[in-house]
Amino acid sequence: MYHYISYNCKYMSFMDSNTIKIYYDGNCGLCSKEISYYKRIDKKNTFDWVNIYNDDTDLKKFGITKSEALTELHALDKDGKMHKGVDSFLLIYTKHGFRYYKSLFRWKLWLMQ
Repeated sequence: MYHYISYNCKYMSFMDSNTIKIYYDGNCGLCSKEISYYKRIDKKNTFDWVNIYNDDTDLKKFGITKSEALTELHALDKDGKMHKGVDSFLLIYTKHGFRYYKSLFRWKLWLMQ
């Protein structure tokens, strides 16, 4: 049974409520290198790392195409909210304790507006 959540057409039955799903392009060298770093420091297994180049099944359930997903990082948090782009990185930074980067990132985005 699927549970409807409030981001377009999202379903949570495939999601472990104890992890945050990070959808990344495993075919991108830079992306893979950065994700490898995050995996190494994720000692509490906070994240479930999904290589969407090989498997984009979850994202299809959210109405996100593979080509769209390959251009931006996506993350599904424990509450079922989908984050994309910068918001996905902010989620990773917050959970890994990178408060400095999170603050710096938000401040820079505020200046750009």
